[in-house]
Amino acid sequence: INYDKVQSQVNLKYDSWQKELQSCFATILAQRLHDSHSKITKAKEKLEAVSLEGASASTNEIVLGVTFLQEMKQNLEPWSGEVDKLIESERLLKRQRHTFRGDWMEGSRVKGQFHHMEQVLAKRNRTMEEQIPLLQSRVVAEDKISAQRVADLLSNWEQDKPLRGNVKPEEAIDILTKFEFDMKKAKLDHENLIKAKDALGLEVATGDSAVSDCLDELTDMKEVWEAVTGPYESLEEVKDTPWSTAVTRKIRKALDDIMADLRS
Repeated sequence: INYDKVQSQVNLKYDSWQKELQSCFATILAQRLHDSHSKITKAKEKLEAVSLEGASASTNEIVLGVTFLQEMKQNLEPWSGEVDKLIESERLLKRQRHTFRGDWMEGSRVKGQFHHMEQVLAKRNRTMEEQIPLLQSRVVAEDKISAQRVADLLSNWEQDKPLRGNVKPEEAIDILTKFEFDMKKAKLDHENLIKAKDALGLEVATGDSAVSDCLDELTDMKEVWEAVTGPYESLEEVKDTPWSTAVTRKIRKALDDIMADLRS
């Protein structure tokens, strides 16, 4: 046995596996670098667009702005750790003398963009801290308005939810879809207000589950109306059958099929 030849072939195979593994690792890392840079850039642009000037910004802009700042402050540490890991991974490839693609996103660019985002976040935080009393008053006022909107919405739901048998399934589903949109929006607004109040040091009341309970009821009701739609349409087809072409046996069978469908 020519051991030198065997050793040479083993080394060549090992080098081949190493290059293949290195190439796969580089492909994954390249995608992660691009994704991180894109995520950080979008966050930076969104921070730059945040308006916290109490006199000129709308209450909704203030609530969303304060909420986003709070979210970004929580993301700062994990994002920083993520960027450091990406740069360390890039260093590992460089130590292995990896040949990078022409469109390679350098880790330093990601790090630089992260530092720019940190600067914008710090600036927006200073603006928020300088105007905390004004922002607090605006958020408290919006909280009261939101509570009234929710009360009106729940009152309308109790009055208008489709429970009557004379409502067509199509009309009932339209009513439920509109209420579903309004309730989900009210729930999201309430959650954003809680985050804004927490960020501004305001007292946060215990969560109100009224909207969530109504959403659960709405979901169940919508399932019922959707299940009734098929039999209702079949019954309408039977009703539209002209007397001149009506066959008792066929009509009876159609009605039996509808009853069977309702029982299933």
